[in-house]
Amino acid sequence: MVRSGQGKNTRVIIMTKITTAQCRKIHALARERGIDSDMLHAHVYSLTKKESLKNLSITEAINVIDSLSGTDTGRITYRQKDFLLKLCIKLKWTDDKEQPNIDILNGFIKGQTGAPDINWLTKKQASKVIEAMKAMAEKDRRKNENG
Repeated sequence: MVRSGQGKNTRVIIMTKITTAQCRKIHALARERGIDSDMLHAHVYSLTKKESLKNLSITEAINVIDSLSGTDTGRITYRQKDFLLKLCIKLKWTDDKEQPNIDILNGFIKGQTGAPDINWLTKKQASKVIEAMKAMAEKDRRKNENG
């Protein structure tokens, strides 16, 4: 418990620890987005400066959940991510099963923006990568038309 102020105007702010449900929600959201444990903990640290989920307060946990759910955190949107994956297929950056090769995409993203992974792109960075990939796809299309 933290007290702020003095006398009659003392406010009591209760710093309750993260709930089990919040912890499960954070892990589920991370799994949905393909974020491994190390990246999740790096993300939590960047938001809260805490190294363990167990040390988060309820409010900090809410902020982490919001950031992982895409609640206007400034991070890449689902539509942008989906478009990038479709561009991978168009550019033939695919694996044996014709699925987008995330390693190739992440390498391109790192070269363009410095972000280590698609999940860490901001909306602005995602737009930059999309435009670069669209230009590459257009160049390929013109090359195939002419030759």
